[in-house]
Amino acid sequence: MPTKRTVNSIIGFLICGWAAASTSLVFWNHKSRTEVPLWFVFVVAGVATCYGFGRAFLGTSFAAFIFFAFLIAPLEPLSYQVGRLNVIYLIAAGAAISYLLSASPRFGKQEEHHIRVVSRREKNPPAAHWTETADSTSRISEDKHEIESV
Repeated sequence: MPTKRTVNSIIGFLICGWAAASTSLVFWNHKSRTEVPLWFVFVVAGVATCYGFGRAFLGTSFAAFIFFAFLIAPLEPLSYQVGRLNVIYLIAAGAAISYLLSASPRFGKQEEHHIRVVSRREKNPPAAHWTETADSTSRISEDKHEIESV
């Protein structure tokens, strides 16, 4: 059974690929087809907002490959240079925008767990058990499992 992270990766990848392929088909014979990769940054921003940085970056790379293969490669030399630069700009801008707009959590799982444990301990301090022996008093602390002699 695939995990939620794997499914989200596939969905983000397919959204970018589908959008790039359909845009390539629409602008196949259009005179401004070299500028199409620059406008694709809006799709990357949407995927980054919904699915996170990694998925948007993979989708950007896949879309850049599709744009280069179907829109830019069959052009004459001057348009080819402009289109190639626009694909490079798509990759650079897609990486930056997907990083800035990513929906990834602010803290990692370890930090979130630590924050929850610390805040729980501040609200409810652990109870200490006191036992007395003949020569000294010992305190057993539950949270550290240590014995301190007084």
